[in-house]
Amino acid sequence: MLKYSSLPLLINLLLCLPTTAAGDTGRLNLANADSNEITLYTNKALVTQTFIELPDKKGKLVLEGFDSNWQESTFLLQYTSANKRYFPERIWWHNDTLNRDSLYAKLVGQSVELAGATINEPVQGKLLAYNTGVGLVQGNDKRQYIVDLNDAQGIRLTFNEAIFKQQDYTNLITAEFGEQNPQGALTLTYISPLLHYTSLYRLTREDKNQSRLERLLTLKNTSDIDYKNATISLVAGDINENPRLRLEKSQLTAMSDGQPGPVDQRVGELLVTPLNNTWSLQAHTSAQITQFKQENIKFDEHYLLEVYGGAYGNGPAVLENPRLVLHFEAKADLAAGQVEVFEQNKDGTNLQSGNAQLAATIKGDQARLLLGKALTVRVDREKTTSQQSGNELQIAWKTTVYNDRQSPITFILDDRQHNLIKITDVQGGSLKGNSRIEVKVPAKGEKTIRYRTAYGR
Repeated sequence: MLKYSSLPLLINLLLCLPTTAAGDTGRLNLANADSNEITLYTNKALVTQTFIELPDKKGKLVLEGFDSNWQESTFLLQYTSANKRYFPERIWWHNDTLNRDSLYAKLVGQSVELAGATINEPVQGKLLAYNTGVGLVQGNDKRQYIVDLNDAQGIRLTFNEAIFKQQDYTNLITAEFGEQNPQGALTLTYISPLLHYTSLYRLTREDKNQSRLERLLTLKNTSDIDYKNATISLVAGDINENPRLRLEKSQLTAMSDGQPGPVDQRVGELLVTPLNNTWSLQAHTSAQITQFKQENIKFDEHYLLEVYGGAYGNGPAVLENPRLVLHFEAKADLAAGQVEVFEQNKDGTNLQSGNAQLAATIKGDQARLLLGKALTVRVDREKTTSQQSGNELQIAWKTTVYNDRQSPITFILDDRQHNLIKITDVQGGSLKGNSRIEVKVPAKGEKTIRYRTAYGR
């Protein structure tokens, strides 16, 4: 008699699984590395681990403790002794070890027991077949049971024999060295997306002549592995030219107390920040540090309005708000990153006043921060005349800048039109280069500038 159960199949393993004692010959766990070198990027990490563990007598080495999410093509394993290196003849592993369908498939032909809320007494039987969530059980009561995993009720399948081996449910990597008889330390290198870092600059403006800039770094380990005794470096820049950067130990010299190193290093087009001393990155944890701080920054500031004069229509005058630009001399190499800007009130409290994007800046160059649109500075642009002269479009402009601030400002108008030929006849301001006009506007005042532009076809 065929009986259909609408209750799902859930496996309850009633067995004791054998474990491997630490230090067994030919077996190691990634969490027990003698040292770790970790190069963190904003989306992944290059990990190099060192172990003192040799293969077994058959030349086989088993590595356990891997996460399922690692880049297989980046895996490199080797022993190094003096000037000789030993590479495995073959490396193999199981993908998706804790996979529902693969585990159920191993139960086919095994004795099982059905139990659940709708079964008064457990039913002994044998799993005849299984495929993508549906199992067929031949009960000892001469009934057959179809069990559907997609039904959410609660029948479960139990058994008492140890059917699964360790490689069936854990991530194991097996390396076979054959008859090489490798010696020395074992080095394991791979890339994991489960370790990375984020960075954020915090700019606090206490007054016009006293500000500080800090770079906050958050180190993240979302893997299941504890990385102890780790030397860490952080990489910023375009890694497309060098995606597998491997720093020498001399470049990552530890300093003291797990704090950032005093000097960043340039490696090609990358900026590398070594962290002092050794670190412990525990599984599923994050750590925040202050990597950089520049005190008493003196800013030069101006208001910038970028326009495209050749695309301006013949409508009425447009009232626009320029953007505040801060620039200062970088006292160190600065990696690109987001900047959160805070202003200090008279009572000493801080108010977030904006955000910006900092481009990568070399020590000694001018760092530039383009903030949001100004509230107290407005610009009234008006096209007074426009005529075509041969291959040139000539336009005359009248632009008035209104400053509602309590202090004078510097205003810059930048015509970004790609076919701009020249700016001429500037009145009320100064021409800077080919496309910029600069003007000083008094506090609580206004300033009008007149000029002409010429555009090609």
